[in-house]
Amino acid sequence: MTIGEKIKMLRAERGMTQTELAGGQITRNMLSLIESGSAQPSLSTVMYVAERLKVAPGYLLADEEGDLIYRKNINMPRIRAAYSRGEFEICRELCLDVLGDSQDDETYLILAECSLGVAKEAFFGGHLRLACREFDIACEYAGKTIYNTQRIFSEAAVFGSYMRRISPSLYLESDTDGIMVGMAVSDGFCRYALAIDALDAGQPRIPEEYAASGDFLCNHIRAKLYMQSGDFAAAHDCLKNLLNSDDNAIGAVMYDAFRELEQCCRENGDFKGAYEYSNAKVLMLERLLSDEI
Repeated sequence: MTIGEKIKMLRAERGMTQTELAGGQITRNMLSLIESGSAQPSLSTVMYVAERLKVAPGYLLADEEGDLIYRKNINMPRIRAAYSRGEFEICRELCLDVLGDSQDDETYLILAECSLGVAKEAFFGGHLRLACREFDIACEYAGKTIYNTQRIFSEAAVFGSYMRRISPSLYLESDTDGIMVGMAVSDGFCRYALAIDALDAGQPRIPEEYAASGDFLCNHIRAKLYMQSGDFAAAHDCLKNLLNSDDNAIGAVMYDAFRELEQCCRENGDFKGAYEYSNAKVLMLERLLSDEI
């Protein structure tokens, strides 16, 4: 970005006209020539314009790399604050403003982490198609930085695999096949999802490091253990308790619970209940696959 382009951008951001910025030291015509690149300002003019724009003169004189450093120094406190508050969308927008047309490993890493946070918010909010897109964005940014982003790819792979259990139309465009998922166990839901995979694979016990986080998820694992042992009555009661729980319900898990309650009712000879839970399952699936926010 040229010095004239920087002046024009900052002036527009501050809502100033050329006449207002020119003030009494330079003419509006001279400022117009500087902004268009037809004239180069003197050092005294640079210092004057920088003071009126409330930026350091060094920013106007810096090359592209210097621009990035300046933007990072100015915005990093806001980025840290937004991230610490879990405001991932805001944090991502701030990072994109910092990055501009530049490339920066640290900023890409923060963008990947923010996008991962946005993806999880979409998943837990029951917007699974949006979650898939956001996990892909997280993987895209994670692939642009030299920093170790294996955990981000691992978590995206686990969430993506869980969503494919619900519908084959839910998948990540990112290539997560063969990704080692061990680093995903730092995330509570990923531990739960890996425990479910272990149960479905017929493992005799759930590995301790995959123990679920939270009563809602633990109840679902307990119900699946009852079903595997053939105790469908106990599984039915456990799943009912899960649906009536005061804990924060997760739509994707609720879909599984409705599907398993349908199976329990059939096994127990309650075909009316099976029909009701089948309908509830279909309605939940429609909600999870809806593009409406």
